[in-house]
Amino acid sequence: MAAAVEDAQQLQEAQAALIVLLLSDLDVLWDRLDEETLDMWIEAAAAVIEEYAVAMGALAQEMYEAARDDAGVDSEFDLAPIEPPERDQIEAVLRWATSEMWSGGSPEDARDNVEAGAEKLVLDTGRQTAADASVEDPAAQGWARIARPNACYFCRMLATRGGVYSDSDTALIVGPGRERSGERYHDNCRCLAVPVFEGETFQPPGYVREWTALWKSSTKGKSGKAAINAFRRAIYPEHKGARNARRRELYPDQKDAINARRRQRYARRRGTASA
Repeated sequence: MAAAVEDAQQLQEAQAALIVLLLSDLDVLWDRLDEETLDMWIEAAAAVIEEYAVAMGALAQEMYEAARDDAGVDSEFDLAPIEPPERDQIEAVLRWATSEMWSGGSPEDARDNVEAGAEKLVLDTGRQTAADASVEDPAAQGWARIARPNACYFCRMLATRGGVYSDSDTALIVGPGRERSGERYHDNCRCLAVPVFEGETFQPPGYVREWTALWKSSTKGKSGKAAINAFRRAIYPEHKGARNARRRELYPDQKDAINARRRQRYARRRGTASA
């Protein structure tokens, strides 16, 4: 019996909707941020992130229970309480993300860093919730990674590896703003951790076969970093288009209004700096 990916795709859609709400709430807070209000702003933003992290964990638990039912598992299993990120971790991400504003950097870059960091913290809660349950549940073999069709080169590379993980700590968090070989999930990553139960064989989505073929053709005769760079160059044109499409997806109705507010803020800050 193949582990279905339909539930995972539905979860990705629900996650995307939740992330839009998260970014909208953070957008309201953004106008209140300056160097004097930084500590209070971090406290408020951290509370928002914690709230959405718990909601994301609840979505992951719903998906897990649905997948368990679809697999025909009839044994009892109590899901553990959802654990949002530690407050110290959230604050560290937010301080790192806003640091450019106080060191001559662009407010727009700082805002992008805040959004990416907050999104990762929230999504990581859902992924870790699913991974932990998949390892602790006696009826499960473990968990597998599912990447979106427009995933980045890094996620595609990991997706071609396939396989079922039996250790929930395989999903390492190295730190904000980084992407390393040991980090399973990075900024702007929408991959999922999905359970695979006893009697099931994990079969990744069909588009992963295309990535596997591209990996083989683009990395022929190469290994290590050279192979990774060759694969990245092979998908760069598509990756760039997918990244731009993702930005449009996040702001289907609000994009123009949000961009207008950003331009106003930037112009106001430039005027203050010139005075």
